[in-house]
Amino acid sequence: MNKQQILVVTAVIALGLSIYLFGKMTVLTQDATAPVIEASRGMDKDALLEIAASSLKPEEREKLAPIMAALDTVDNAAQKAALHRSLAAFWDTKSDWAAAGVHYQAAADLEPQAVNYMVAGSRYQAAAELANDTLLSGFLYTSAISNMEKATQLDPNDLDMKADLANVIVTGTAAPMRGIQALLDIVKQEPKHLKANSYLARLAITSGQHDKAIERYTNLIAWYPAYADAYLGLGEAHFNLGNKEAAIKSLEQYKGLVRDESVNNQIDAFINQIKSSTP
Repeated sequence: MNKQQILVVTAVIALGLSIYLFGKMTVLTQDATAPVIEASRGMDKDALLEIAASSLKPEEREKLAPIMAALDTVDNAAQKAALHRSLAAFWDTKSDWAAAGVHYQAAADLEPQAVNYMVAGSRYQAAAELANDTLLSGFLYTSAISNMEKATQLDPNDLDMKADLANVIVTGTAAPMRGIQALLDIVKQEPKHLKANSYLARLAITSGQHDKAIERYTNLIAWYPAYADAYLGLGEAHFNLGNKEAAIKSLEQYKGLVRDESVNNQIDAFINQIKSSTP
């Protein structure tokens, strides 16, 4: 093992220890408790990393120092990509999706594979949905779309990736119809496509078209009986239309498929709210 390889391994081990000490990898979510990013300067990737670094404790900065130093000395693309992914994993543990996105994108640029760009895009998307600054969210959505477009260019036959890209275009741009049309095109090509139908069902709810949402969620349940989110969406659509019994039934079915106690407690609270609401 040469000196450069030793440096890489040492840095990765150090970061692995920091992840162990400061928290396990978290599942990517849109949890409202995740850190909210605020813009402090012009929008670019360096700014995102500066904002993230400002929240670190001294001991966390010390843990990151070896890997940051290694980035400046390593020339091998695969090794450098591994360092970026390790940094991204660290920021995942902090629920700082923007900083994670920067490093996942850097890794993808070094190892350009569709899945690598989709991972980067998903982190930027998550950060954009939590940003409380218009310029910042716009930059993050643009970054998400750019990475997802690269992914679909590398693998143009992957409809899941196309659906994810279309959904971000709907939620993160001023031209949502372009994304909606892309989702409709996917469903036309593959009528039972899970992601495209799920996104269209959710869009139907957000636009107040609850009957259409019920139709799509009912179809999803028929095609994918174990797809829990379809029951949740169906319950929400029924609730919005005042169909209390149907809403409660769907939510109870959702609970039967989910094994997360905290989630089920929230659903129980929702069911109690429905039961106590006026007709």
